[in-house]
Amino acid sequence: MGLFGTSTKKRDTGGNENARVQVMGTGCRKCHALYEAATEALGADQVDYVTDMARIAEAGVMTTPALVMDGTVVSAGKVLTADEIRTLIGERS
Repeated sequence: MGLFGTSTKKRDTGGNENARVQVMGTGCRKCHALYEAATEALGADQVDYVTDMARIAEAGVMTTPALVMDGTVVSAGKVLTADEIRTLIGERS
């Protein structure tokens, strides 16, 4: 059990630059929900969960949660469903 009753299985790798998809957020409920949807759509090994505020600001994210694909912010301030994430990935491929 982690901070605020969240599971510690969610990981902040400190910014894995090789990750194709990143969920950026402060660790709030919406951020965790987006991370869960992203891992459902892609698998946990394909998603990097970034909570470092300096990295989030560096990416140009002004509203969390944010979904970043290949270094580009594709969604901010919204919790996407797994199906919406799959659609975004398909559009970017």
